[in-house]
Amino acid sequence: MDEYRHADAIGFFLTGAESDGGSQTDPDLSLGSYRGSTYIEQRGFFLEGSITGVKIERLGGANGEGAGFLETIDGDSLRWTAPGGTAGPITAIADGETKLLESGGYERSKFVIASRHTTSDLKGQAVVMIVPVYNSAVGSSNVSHSEREAGEIKLRCIAVKAVHATHGVINLKVWVGTLGTQQVSDAGQLGASGAGTIETTGSLADWPESGFCRITESGGTLREIVYYSERTDTVLTIPAAGREQLGTTAAAGAASDTIDAVPGLKIAAETPAADQFSVADDENDTSEVSGFSWSTGTTEATGLDIGDLAAGEMAGLWLWLIVVADATVSPSMDNLIKWSFDA
Repeated sequence: MDEYRHADAIGFFLTGAESDGGSQTDPDLSLGSYRGSTYIEQRGFFLEGSITGVKIERLGGANGEGAGFLETIDGDSLRWTAPGGTAGPITAIADGETKLLESGGYERSKFVIASRHTTSDLKGQAVVMIVPVYNSAVGSSNVSHSEREAGEIKLRCIAVKAVHATHGVINLKVWVGTLGTQQVSDAGQLGASGAGTIETTGSLADWPESGFCRITESGGTLREIVYYSERTDTVLTIPAAGREQLGTTAAAGAASDTIDAVPGLKIAAETPAADQFSVADDENDTSEVSGFSWSTGTTEATGLDIGDLAAGEMAGLWLWLIVVADATVSPSMDNLIKWSFDA
């Protein structure tokens, strides 16, 4: 493949292999040591229709969910349109080649990687239905009944690599994504300790039914991260055990605080030694990584600033996910991380 110069210039891989680039396909074993050869699955998909001889190798996570379109323009070219986007540039692809296909409108982060395996003319169009991926290295494994009752920590380590043979990337940043529209706690706040509620005159309708809330002072300083067991369109209910999450300390709120729906995770970066990262004995073993500099920042400016990666250079991205004791049962919980870089 001759690309790796745009949004595909960074590769996110499972760890847990016995040597750099070795075979390791189990997300639950992505616990450090060496980078595996398997890319992290950012989005899942299924096809309605197909183009004979063309295979979608992977999708960029920025595509979002919904229906995308992969189409042939002539017998030897393809074009990609991300869900809700515009058609991208026409890209020639020969038998045996793998190509980067970008959506239009300067949305280069919305891409697919496709390969061709035929000398016959390419014909037709495929509707690519893009869906969330659960139980990935980012999403983590399911939570058992005993884990939910007692509370749990789950670790994962992802290898982040500049994959072009001769060109690196600069200004790589990673941060925690938010899961709903930011609001202000202008109708009710938590006290200095214990259970309570947070209330807004805005709407929490697009927040998860239960999950985590990041409370930030009006000047931008993190006040506290809490777990809420339920919500209405305007009220979050926080149990006593939901206070002081992810290393924060309980503090009384203010009417000017902003509140964000966030995943229950914090992230840290590690520079490998001779291509090897730290190793957790299991997903609950924090002993090797507890001294890292962990971040819960939710913006490019407040997250991790990994900096520059030369061609072939790697960084480890550690995820520390928490399950609060007696958390509300849910069939699915979302985790989200975001990143930016210059290629």
